[in-house]
Amino acid sequence: MAISVCIASGLTMVAEYIQQVPSGLCYYRRSIPTDVRHHYKRTQTCVRRSLGTHDKAVAIHKATAMNRDQERIWSVMRAKDASPHTVTIEGKAILDRHGVAPASADQYRRTEIGNGDHDVLFVPNEFESYLDEKYISVPFDRWERKDREAFELWTGEKPWEPEKLTREFLLSEAVEQYMDYTWRPENRKGRQRPRLALRYVVEVCGDKLLSQYTRSDANKVRDYLLNKPARGKKGRPLKTDAVARLLTPIRSTFTHMIKEHGLKIENHFKGVLIKDRGKDAEERPPFAEDELKRLVPLCQEMDDERRHLIGVLMDTGCRLADASTLMWRDVHLDAPVPYIAIRLNDARKDPLKSKATIRDVPLVGMALWAIKRRREQCPKDAKYVFPTYAQDDVNKSDSASGALNKWVQKALNTDKVLYCFRHAMKDRIQNTGAPEYIYRHVQGWTDGVGSAAGYGKGPSLNTLHEWMSKVVLAMGETKLLL
Repeated sequence: MAISVCIASGLTMVAEYIQQVPSGLCYYRRSIPTDVRHHYKRTQTCVRRSLGTHDKAVAIHKATAMNRDQERIWSVMRAKDASPHTVTIEGKAILDRHGVAPASADQYRRTEIGNGDHDVLFVPNEFESYLDEKYISVPFDRWERKDREAFELWTGEKPWEPEKLTREFLLSEAVEQYMDYTWRPENRKGRQRPRLALRYVVEVCGDKLLSQYTRSDANKVRDYLLNKPARGKKGRPLKTDAVARLLTPIRSTFTHMIKEHGLKIENHFKGVLIKDRGKDAEERPPFAEDELKRLVPLCQEMDDERRHLIGVLMDTGCRLADASTLMWRDVHLDAPVPYIAIRLNDARKDPLKSKATIRDVPLVGMALWAIKRRREQCPKDAKYVFPTYAQDDVNKSDSASGALNKWVQKALNTDKVLYCFRHAMKDRIQNTGAPEYIYRHVQGWTDGVGSAAGYGKGPSLNTLHEWMSKVVLAMGETKLLL
């Protein structure tokens, strides 16, 4: 079906696959290609969807996009059908459906008769009846591929070797399996990057069987990402490290599928070269001491939930997700050394960055002031310290990041972000002369390398408090506690 649209004086455009019914409503309508028709119901011969408009010009734009999506669907179907293993398995299924076994044709072609004499005797069977009905007078090379495969399996021309058959997977299927293995379903944030990476690969190369991807495909995806503008960066391209991070889940998907299913394929997304990787990275300078001192009175003056969260970040060096999802059960203000316990909870169910993320951090300076003020302002039955950004199954640390970064940058007239509090805390602890394992524990980093790194429970709260108090004293923040 097609419609004609006049787009200029004397100029008419004819659009295919559009049908306009008597009411004026336009539909996308296209016949299903013969080679993919077996994926549909036997009675269905076309794809037909409403375009939701009576305007022919609008219908053309919608039908063009819909046709592009439909072509992508059919290409996926063809990719599945084209797999040699898939065709062999389908051929065996046809034999099973008609009650015959591979390499059994001779049983129906020759039977011993009488006194040791042999003669040809054709014994009727469902499989041959199926072929006769479907392909009477049709040359063998024009049969459907799966029926040719079934016939060759039946005659023994092709051996049936199930131990050599491995199922093949589309990249989209493989990414879903990888995500299910790596992250729980509720971890939406963890699944964002693999899905985004998959979208880019499909845009460049299509959703193909894993065995059909080549190194050339991987390089095309890399080049596409290197030239893709970063979101919100005014047309600037993605950083090389960002490109590497986007390729990582695709590489990991291939590695997972190869190991999990014993696939005999190459991982062409492994070792993709990115020229000058890391050289375009922008440094994140820590907040200077005078900047931190300027923030203290500003936070105390506003004395609200957002400023309390900034206070916790400032004098604990925690990651934003560590602090914004705190539950009151993990806050210990009445302990001999007040502290917070960083743990997984009902708001933060994604895997922690490392085992070292689970830790206890003493509360000093602005962090102690902020948590005390939260306790005074929160209802007694409150579950979360910062309820705006955390509830059961809700983690809004990304929202917190946007709002707090904007305020801090405006207050200090800087382009620094919340993560710079972590950098600043490391420098502040180091400048007191504290051992390396102190700031590693405070910031939730693995304690060094080697087998000894996993020994012991780490520094005590008293030891951590002693060093972190020196940080606060060096800042002159003792007035906060009066």
